[in-house]
Amino acid sequence: MNTGNQQFDGNVAVAGNAAVGGNLNVNGRTLFKQDLKVEGYLDAKNVRTPNVGLFLDEETLAANHPRPRNGMYALVGDSLPAKLY
Repeated sequence: MNTGNQQFDGNVAVAGNAAVGGNLNVNGRTLFKQDLKVEGYLDAKNVRTPNVGLFLDEETLAANHPRPRNGMYALVGDSLPAKLY
């Protein structure tokens, strides 16, 4: 059932589960009082993960982190010590 777009001015509370299909944009502050699980790449400009892990080869590293940022590093090899990228 598609009811179209609806705008709510004020507070909205959902006591059960909610599923959102498509894109979701949140403007303003957001508080999560429980765990937050992100499946996929977390693209947050103010969050840095320096060590992204140990990878068997450069191809696997590039597939898992296609957009490296300054300050990120990884180890490549099948054991330690490994090459630093």
